[in-house]
Amino acid sequence: FPDDKSKVIYAITNMGGIALKYFQPYLTNLDTNINLPEVITNYQVFKKTVIEAFGDSNPAVNAETMLRNLKHVGPVSIYATEFRQISMDLTWNDSTLMAQFKLQLKDFIVRELARRPECHTLDELIKASIEIENVFTSTRQPRTQTKYTSTSNHPNFNRERGEPMDVSS
Repeated sequence: FPDDKSKVIYAITNMGGIALKYFQPYLTNLDTNINLPEVITNYQVFKKTVIEAFGDSNPAVNAETMLRNLKHVGPVSIYATEFRQISMDLTWNDSTLMAQFKLQLKDFIVRELARRPECHTLDELIKASIEIENVFTSTRQPRTQTKYTSTSNHPNFNRERGEPMDVSS
């Protein structure tokens, strides 16, 4: 972009909904370049304004609350992805993250983890949890049974019968 004003206008034109409505009043006098507010002419001011208006005012506290409320209800891979995404806003060490991750795992995974050698990193814990879940789900898959039938041992009573045999002679 040649200047901050162009960059800001580009950003605003790609907004929608409430964010666009928020910035519409700033767009007056855009054609004349007279008395343009700094939020339009300075990209850093624009960025700060967007964060103040629409950003998370306390990301660490909100992330901690979200992480403590996160439950393992579907596949471990989805739980782990959401867990990692939320934990990015925290400064917790690996041990604390591992303890929180285990708290919400399904019981059968926690029981199996207790039987295995201890995991030393969150990555190891996630990998082990996924492996346990994969083994568990693969052994619980319903087995399809092929139905074998033989018609040679069972007469077919539905077939058309020919002429009756003459037994009178």
